[in-house]
Amino acid sequence: MLRFVSFLFILFCTDHLLAQSEYRLGARNLALSGSTITIADSWSPLNNVGTIGNVTRSTSSVTYQNRYNIKEFMVLGASGILSTPWVNGGIGFYRFGNSLYSEQKINVALGHRIQMVSLGVGLNLIQYHIEGLGSWNYWALEFGGVAQLTDKFFIGTHIFNIKVDPLLPIIMKMGISYRPIKTLMINLESEKSLQATTRIRSGIEYQIIHPLLLRTGFATNPFSHSFGMGIRIQFLNLNFGISNQTDIGFIQELSLVLRPTGK
Repeated sequence: MLRFVSFLFILFCTDHLLAQSEYRLGARNLALSGSTITIADSWSPLNNVGTIGNVTRSTSSVTYQNRYNIKEFMVLGASGILSTPWVNGGIGFYRFGNSLYSEQKINVALGHRIQMVSLGVGLNLIQYHIEGLGSWNYWALEFGGVAQLTDKFFIGTHIFNIKVDPLLPIIMKMGISYRPIKTLMINLESEKSLQATTRIRSGIEYQIIHPLLLRTGFATNPFSHSFGMGIRIQFLNLNFGISNQTDIGFIQELSLVLRPTGK
């Protein structure tokens, strides 16, 4: 009986907490409230495949996300990009839940930069598993792009579920990034799902001293605010982020990024 009640609780909360999430990951992404549509980093395969072409060095990362101190809501993820002179390849993995109920996603993506524009396309396999009932697999395509308008302005766009699987949400995003100096980034993003209201995300990242970066952000519908920090030491980046939804609680995430061929 207790497992049945726990199962119903997980399903109810999952529908509320994961709506429009599109399986974003990375403590940097969390600290910026998800306003990462123009950012090219190790988490591009999960956050916007359109930025993969802007990644100049091969990189890999892992993350752990603690949601509301409920172990059934634990999220694990990994991502990596192989950079080549012709085309960049990316892969991402996301897992939410436990043996009672879980969601898993794996995707492969390709990205290429043409002058000031980076374009990418990804193929996703998403699996839902319920103990005693089985598993369901779904495929979804995604497409994204980022354009560098000037040295300081970037604009990005992304659409998830081009295949229009009726059981998966169609999610469209568009955002801008203003980077007046090398150590400061200001992001603004709009996200729309056909099943939900438009969500606005904004974030600021500032490198206060080397190697320390501070981050903060907010999002609407539902409202949440976030902050975090990052440390860049040669080939290793360590990031921490925390987000608070006022009606639910805190999400904490710790990520490790490796860039063995450069900074």
